[in-house]
Amino acid sequence: MPIATKNINAEKIQGNLSIDGISASTISATTYQNLPIDVYVTGGTYSSGTLSLTNITGGTFTVTGFSGLLVTTGITATTQTLSTGYTYYGIIHSSNVDLTLPNPTGIDGFNLNIKDESGNSGIYRIRITTPVGTIDGGSYVDMNINYMSLQFVARNNNWWII
Repeated sequence: MPIATKNINAEKIQGNLSIDGISASTISATTYQNLPIDVYVTGGTYSSGTLSLTNITGGTFTVTGFSGLLVTTGITATTQTLSTGYTYYGIIHSSNVDLTLPNPTGIDGFNLNIKDESGNSGIYRIRITTPVGTIDGGSYVDMNINYMSLQFVARNNNWWII
């Protein structure tokens, strides 16, 4: 049973996609002539926020603007500027860590999660700053409880803890 369907009986599709709570703001496809009634996905790849799907006609569909999807990475550096290419950062550390959130301008609704995966933030704090705007009205926030996690959302050129 498919988890999502989108009927396409035209030469080009565009619109929104939502699958089990994961949504994308843009779905587009190359132009086709004489599409069959049902076009099934036969494969695909995901990289840096873009999902590229191949269908049975040999065409490709590109889906971007995901929300609700965690793209994870680990950080072992003591200083790191985060990017919008990931939505979950697992911090593995044994000393103080300084993280800079991405610029929140123009990415309203983007969610980012940070987790102390080593359980050391009670001794070695994780400090989070922003290059533009504020975080809940302040210039930084410290994570200082072992295994603590914070979820952030960009809105109105600021970061908010949710």
